[in-house]
Amino acid sequence: MTAVTISGTFSKDERPNNGLERIADDLIRNQLGRHVVVGIVQFAGATIPGPGEPLSPRVKFLAIEPLRDDAAEQGRQMLDQARKLVNLGPVAETLFDAVADVDDRPGVDPGPPAAGGNLPGADEPTIPSIGPDDGPVSERRRDEWLDGPQ
Repeated sequence: MTAVTISGTFSKDERPNNGLERIADDLIRNQLGRHVVVGIVQFAGATIPGPGEPLSPRVKFLAIEPLRDDAAEQGRQMLDQARKLVNLGPVAETLFDAVADVDDRPGVDPGPPAAGGNLPGADEPTIPSIGPDDGPVSERRRDEWLDGPQ
């Protein structure tokens, strides 16, 4: 498969087309969060290949916009459908995606904390309650599981 590189800048007169600037504060505040975007790319050049190597195209974004709320969910669904057509699975969510809706801005009340190890919106506990003295569960005596099989 031929690699495609991405030109990563917008010139000064193209900056209104860089919708990522509108979420710059969110990017800084939630550095582990993911953001769904929609964009249009265009061929911007190619890397001269060495002998026997394929031509490597470069694209630039003509416009890019972040999606929020229902539009972001629809964007994820479209991406998952497009990946399925080329035999890829959905982009895996991370723990940080599950809590990305928490508003941690100064002066904003985030609401009550999640109950006992549950992520916001979770139906079942995600972290089982473990007492301070609970340790590994084994039929073997403590000496056996510390020393390994003999």
